[in-house]
Amino acid sequence: MASLSGTRLVPPIEQSRVIREQFTERTSNVPDQPIEDVIRYTEIVDVTPEVAFAAYVDHFGTWWPSSYTFADGALEWIGIEPMQCGRCIERASDGTEVVWGEVLTYEPPARIVTSWWIQPDRTIDSDPERASEIEIRFIDERALTRIEFEHRHLSRHGEGWEAMRQAMASREGWPFLMQTYSDFANRQG
Repeated sequence: MASLSGTRLVPPIEQSRVIREQFTERTSNVPDQPIEDVIRYTEIVDVTPEVAFAAYVDHFGTWWPSSYTFADGALEWIGIEPMQCGRCIERASDGTEVVWGEVLTYEPPARIVTSWWIQPDRTIDSDPERASEIEIRFIDERALTRIEFEHRHLSRHGEGWEAMRQAMASREGWPFLMQTYSDFANRQG
């Protein structure tokens, strides 16, 4: 029988993170691959879809890092208005508001789709032809929830979208943000 000495056994909740990191390491330096205009990410959280959905939408400002905002350290609030056509918005302590998206589909606790108006140069453009979309599905997995994240239509952002996609797919982009969300959601159970 093989020895497990020195082998780290990974708890099921951490498996998706470990697999994702291994995949990223294997594929990040592959030359000449066409860049897809989508980022996909899957995570498992140890709560029901209802709790996972509420953690994402109702408590967005609790888990989203203030350093990932336009408020430059003066963030008062950031969130998603929980309704069809609701705004994705942040407010600085001086009252300045930045709307960076809109709720396109609101189906609690199963799914939310929002537009993403933040352009490669970090300006805001609400033109639907220049907006990408973020869809998050909350799928019941017997007392767990599988989170299926997709940020699609990135090429709509025009010039610079490839670099934006690369940054958002990096460890400091969506993988970091979704891990931050997952950690928060797991504490809600």
